[in-house]
Amino acid sequence: MYYIRIGISIIFTIGFFTLNMYLLWISMKVATHLIDRKEAMRKSFVISFATWMSMFFAYLVWQDVSGWNLTQFIMVIILTTGVSIIAAFLTALGLWHWKNKIYLYSSVVKQK
Repeated sequence: MYYIRIGISIIFTIGFFTLNMYLLWISMKVATHLIDRKEAMRKSFVISFATWMSMFFAYLVWQDVSGWNLTQFIMVIILTTGVSIIAAFLTALGLWHWKNKIYLYSSVVKQK
């Protein structure tokens, strides 16, 4: 069981870093104006949500769930999903705000 946990943790950790790299790539596409606002926000929300969920799943693999009942299991799933949704929303909102500042700055530079 120990090696299975290590394997699952490695998979989710690799997924975590891969998704963060993809989020960085989307941010670079936003900075270079290669992607529009709606698509960038939607992609960043989904990627950030998957990133947070993979982090929580890697953590939950190491928890002792033998004493959990159905209510505790449901509450943990609701809590992790809720935190992931809020964090993903904040990431998408931050990317949108950052993109607005880039466009505002580029319009000021063009006027000069």
